[in-house]
Amino acid sequence: MADQRIATKTLAEVYLSQGDPRRALEIYCEILKREPSNREIREAVRKLRCMTAQSPGSLTGTQSQKLTRTERIRHLEQWQERIQTIRRFRQERETE
Repeated sequence: MADQRIATKTLAEVYLSQGDPRRALEIYCEILKREPSNREIREAVRKLRCMTAQSPGSLTGTQSQKLTRTERIRHLEQWQERIQTIRRFRQERETE
């Protein structure tokens, strides 16, 4: 887990902008421990939990070679969905 002294909303947003929603979620969870009534952080945690739950796992080169063409396409589509979810999340954060 993240060091509580540096767990800030800004740090979570940096991780998110770098395409690392899992680390952003860790940071938001640390903040939520300190500020359990913070609705904004609670909502960010909820959205990121949904996002990371549907994220596809990484494939090694060997695993990727064993996939059929259709499976590879599906795997890439899952990554595309994840990227689109991250973009939507960022846009929502910018409009708040």
